[in-house]
This record gives sequence, structure tokens and C-alpha cells, in this order.
Amino acid sequence: ARTAGVAMQPDCVIVLEGPPADDTPGFAVGDAQGVLGGGVQIRLFDPTAITNPRLAALAEKTALDAGIPFQLTVRRSGGTDAAALHLSGKGVPSIVLGIPTRYIHAHNGVLDLRDYRAAVELTVALARSLDHETVEALTRYLP
Repeated sequence: ARTAGVAMQPDCVIVLEGPPADDTPGFAVGDAQGVLGGGVQIRLFDPTAITNPRLAALAEKTALDAGIPFQLTVRRSGGTDAAALHLSGKGVPSIVLGIPTRYIHAHNGVLDLRDYRAAVELTVALARSLDHETVEALTRYLP
């Protein structure tokens, strides 16, 4: 991801991920941020990357407007390629969209097809909304 960020010099990044589903036996139900069948995850933070707040708000609004189920997450561990990509160049607005998956580091995993479809729908809808003006506004901090 670090090399890709330097080579591509992206204006905005959408990282697709298979984050852990937290709804397995032994986890407290109230602590589950990613549950199978709950929709695509929109990650706001993990120890390696902080999502651009405007991009996160745009993703959430896009999902709401399109009726796409989603889950907001703040991960206490782990990381994704967003770690390198959001720091490339002058900094790149980045977001991680995930499909909650059980057994993520095993030779196979379990996911819910509804979450997969929600991730595809949100990725496409979000990408379509990212015109030049919208992307420029993600890092415009002066009125």
C-alpha cells in the first residue's frame, strides 16, 4: 500500500476489508461492532488510521440515502492498507469499508451475502459521488 500510494498519488481512497465479526460466542453482545447480517462496516478509526471525518459523513449519508444497511466501527486493534495510504503524499482522505467476517485469518471465512452486497452497493454509490468538487471539499478546512 505504501508503494501504491506513492505511485498512484490518489486524491481519495476507499479500502475494502474483511474485518472480524464480533458476534461470536464469548464476546459481549454490547461490544459487538461487526455482526453478520448488520450491513457494511464504515470504519471511523483503528490504531493505524483515522478516517477523514467528512468522508465518513459522506459514506454514512450515502448509505442512508440509498437504504444501504451499515455499521459504524471504531476498532481497538488491527489495521488495514489505509494506514499507509492515508499518510501518502500530503495526506489522502481515506475510508475503510468492511464486510464482517468470522475466522478472518483462517484458510476460509464466513460472511453474510447481504453484508457483501451492501459493501458493493456502498462502494459504487460512494465512488460515484466523489467528483472533483466533493473530493476537494474533504480537505478544505478554511471557510
